[in-house]
Amino acid sequence: MPRRYKQGADGQPHPAFYGKLPEEFSKTDTMRFMVETALKLSGCVSADTLAALRAEGYDYKEGNLVPAGKEETMQEKVADATPAAPLKLDVSVRVIEPVKNLMGFASVKFNDCFVVENLKIVQGSKGLFVGMPSQPDGKGGYRDMAYPVTKEFREQLNTAVLQAYEVKLEQMAERGSAGRASISEQLKAGKAAAEQAKAERPPKEKPSRGAER
Repeated sequence: MPRRYKQGADGQPHPAFYGKLPEEFSKTDTMRFMVETALKLSGCVSADTLAALRAEGYDYKEGNLVPAGKEETMQEKVADATPAAPLKLDVSVRVIEPVKNLMGFASVKFNDCFVVENLKIVQGSKGLFVGMPSQPDGKGGYRDMAYPVTKEFREQLNTAVLQAYEVKLEQMAERGSAGRASISEQLKAGKAAAEQAKAERPPKEKPSRGAER
C-alpha cells in the first residue's frame, strides 16, 4: 500500500495514502483504501468489503476499483480501441424478365462466411432499390427476414447490389443475348410497371364508425 507522509494542518507529518490525508479523501479514495487495506491484512477482499463497495456504487474487478455496471470486458476494450473493418460483400445477381416492378434477385456473401439469398432488385418510382428477403406475415402483408440495422450499412448493401446488377446487365448486353431487352428498355419497362401497379392499387377504405364500435 503506497503510504507517504504529508504535513497536516497542525504542521506535523501524517501518513498519507496516494499523497492524500484522510480528510482529503474522495469517495473513490475511501473505497480504494478499504480494498487495499483488506488485501494488506488478509490477502483478499472480503465479502463484507465487497458489499460495502457495492452499496456505494462500486465493484472490484480484476484488481481494479470500477463503478458498478460500468466495467468493460477485454473484448469491449479491444473493440473500442480497434476501428471496425469494412464488411466484405460478394454479390451474385440473377436478372429476370421484369415482373411488374421486380427486375431480378441477388445473393450476398458477407466476409466469406455468411450468405443471404433472395434479395430483390426492384424498380420504384424513384429508381432501383434493394428489397430484403421476406415472407407472408399472416396479416396480408410481408415481413423482412433479414435486414440492415444501420443507415450506413443499408446504403453500402444497396450500392453493392445495384452495382452488381448494372455490371450483369452490361455483360449481357456485350454478349448480345438474344431476345433480351436493352438496359434502358428494362429500366423503362420496370418503371412503367411500377407506376401501373401503383395506379391499380385500390385505395385503403376507412372503417365506418359503426364498424369501429
